[in-house]
Amino acid sequence: MPIHQLNQRYAESRGQLILQYIHQHYKESISLIDIRLEINVNEKACQAIFKAITGGKSVHQYHGLFRLHQAFKDVADPDRMHFTIAGIAEMHGYKSANYFIKVFKKHYGMTPQEYRVQLISDQPA
Repeated sequence: MPIHQLNQRYAESRGQLILQYIHQHYKESISLIDIRLEINVNEKACQAIFKAITGGKSVHQYHGLFRLHQAFKDVADPDRMHFTIAGIAEMHGYKSANYFIKVFKKHYGMTPQEYRVQLISDQPA
């Protein structure tokens, strides 16, 4: 097997390990050092591998977007409408409900509460 294919396989396997780590620990503060130690690669390789598998996103960007998406699913979940926005923020590792609301609004164009109101109003009577 050519060396570039071995390198490609190695990068893909390391990339999958990085994603797994983020998905398992997304509620926590994650640093590049944590990931590097977990999967045993140097900093430059870790960043390069990760950017290659995510289309250019940094570990920090991906972690933030993944956390936000997981929280978004709970905001929209009909079975979790009784959860407060602050409670959802806390469940997903946000240290501040205000910060969660700010990030949510920046990404989705409305606050989590406005989104919930929209979901309820879109329901057939």
